[in-house]
Amino acid sequence: MASNYYMFHGGINFVLKPKVSVVKVSEDIYSAVSRAIEIAGGMEIKKGDKVVIKINLCNFRDYTSGATTDPRVLGALVNHIKTVYSPGELYVVESDATSMNADILFKWLGFEDMANEHGFKLVNLTKDAIDEVTLNGRKLKKIKIAKTIVEADYLISLSKLKTHLLTKVTCGLKNMFGAIPIKRKIIYHKYLGDGIVDANMGMKVDFSMVDGIISLEGEKGPTYGYPKKTGLIIAGKDIVAVDSVCARILGFNPLLIGHIRKAWLSGVGEINAIIEGDGLESVGSSFDLVHAGLLKLVYWLKARM
Repeated sequence: MASNYYMFHGGINFVLKPKVSVVKVSEDIYSAVSRAIEIAGGMEIKKGDKVVIKINLCNFRDYTSGATTDPRVLGALVNHIKTVYSPGELYVVESDATSMNADILFKWLGFEDMANEHGFKLVNLTKDAIDEVTLNGRKLKKIKIAKTIVEADYLISLSKLKTHLLTKVTCGLKNMFGAIPIKRKIIYHKYLGDGIVDANMGMKVDFSMVDGIISLEGEKGPTYGYPKKTGLIIAGKDIVAVDSVCARILGFNPLLIGHIRKAWLSGVGEINAIIEGDGLESVGSSFDLVHAGLLKLVYWLKARM
């Protein structure tokens, strides 16, 4: 088993590093998902627990685009949970966004049929009952959270491995920002990095899995970038550590990704990790990245809108 250890320093105290699995996927997706979970230390799901999985459906694009959750990965994850553990109710959730309705996407992308086949319930968080939770966030002191997530015994983020025009990287942390149950989340974009951190302070993920079987690269991410067959599953119990490893896979220093660094400094998780499984050497060719010059132009234009 290949191992890869890394740690950031320069005056920052050393801490116990969480484990993150990087697994190369062959044709057997179930085995890859199960192996990634086991290498990462398994899940602490108890008999009868209410398990909630937040997926990523950002637009009317199927999984071959690299933009949305691969149903094969979700199916493998659900089957693993049901086979290894004995959960109670199992929910798969998404919320509306400015340009899309989660209920329509559930049907359009085949998740309604999956729910019947695999025995889970679909929830549009925007239509769910809402709790307002107090937190000591970077920007937010209160945040709206859907009741299904508030009442979850075990919360899983199942995100995609993608570049993002505004945040450079979008994986688990950004996926949970998408769980905020309001349609116009663009109101948080003026302080997007802090908003992502605050969302994760309010909704604490127990396990983060990133689907990188077909990832997304280029400056049109997270929706209209270019699909890239990378054949990876990345997983761990620490959502910041998992995102940190994903940033490295995408070609970025995680310390230079604002929301990852801020999440670490705010105590959401650790930016350092022990990488196990097939290691970073299993990652193939480099990614087409989002460049700083374009980011500066986007922020300049936004400031004048």
